[in-house]
Amino acid sequence: CLTALEVCEHLDEAETAEFIACARRVLRRGGALVVTVPIVLGPVILPKELARMMLFRRRSDLSARELFCCAFLGRAPRRADNLKHSHRGYDWRSTRALLREEFGAVKTVFSPFGGLGPWVNSQVMFVAKR
Repeated sequence: CLTALEVCEHLDEAETAEFIACARRVLRRGGALVVTVPIVLGPVILPKELARMMLFRRRSDLSARELFCCAFLGRAPRRADNLKHSHRGYDWRSTRALLREEFGAVKTVFSPFGGLGPWVNSQVMFVAKR
């Protein structure tokens, strides 16, 4: 079993491709890759941004328009300039698509309210088998 917990959202496209290629190379047949990433699209972005503003006393790095499009239309804004320190613009669906492309079937589990899908959950876990 290979795990990447809260890592992929900080990788650029080349790093993500390298990570997936490495995972495919090191996993034995029947081995599992477990990846967790945050969900920062949909209504869940609103309490997350509010918590950042209240707890860390910093302004949102999303404009009002970006926040609306992200929260209600499911459209990710432009990615952050420094991916290592931000989740800005991360779209969990792109990671799932890459995993599906490389591994085929990928089990998707939302948390903390499993059966309710991405619109009310803050995290998603993918399990891919070699």
